[in-house]
Amino acid sequence: MIDDGNPTKKIIMETSLRLFSKNGYSATSVRQISREAGFRESVIYNHFAGKYDILKNLYVIEIASIRKIFLKDINIKQMKSNPKEFLRSIADKIMIYSNDENRAKFLKIIMMEMFRDSSAKELIQKDIFENGKSMLKNIFSQMIREGFIKEKDPFILANEFLGPLMFFNLNHLLSNASDKNSEYRYYLVKAHIDFFWENVKTD
Repeated sequence: MIDDGNPTKKIIMETSLRLFSKNGYSATSVRQISREAGFRESVIYNHFAGKYDILKNLYVIEIASIRKIFLKDINIKQMKSNPKEFLRSIADKIMIYSNDENRAKFLKIIMMEMFRDSSAKELIQKDIFENGKSMLKNIFSQMIREGFIKEKDPFILANEFLGPLMFFNLNHLLSNASDKNSEYRYYLVKAHIDFFWENVKTD
């Protein structure tokens, strides 16, 4: 997730991500970040204006990454050859906050910060929920046109598909789960896709 070609900035941001998610943004100081990263504080200030500048850089990187994932072109070939498996691949994109521990840490930070920081609120509201639903609405519209699924409101389908997956992500975050629960998450996602597909596929 974090890689802009500058190894020092990368270490600072990765350290900050870990500390912000563990202690909270407000409870983490630049001194703590510098100590954990193994740099003098002056090195951090050479790269960032301050603690909030680090947080904003984390936002920018994550927003760009999420947009790239959510707004990626639809794989029409895969959709036509195996529409159910295609939906599973879409679910995998949405489950990135459970399947990638760095992203899970980031989600924890923005969940804590979204009532204090408008940038965090915008990321949750726009780049995770709205862009995700927009992507899914377009996908279901196309699947309806292709005759793969029943003629239902694509926006409702998007919400029905996205809701449980976001709940799985949130549950993973709240339970402080680790990779040991990946098999159970896989089961939940599979069960959701199976149930959803049985209810929307054309006869």
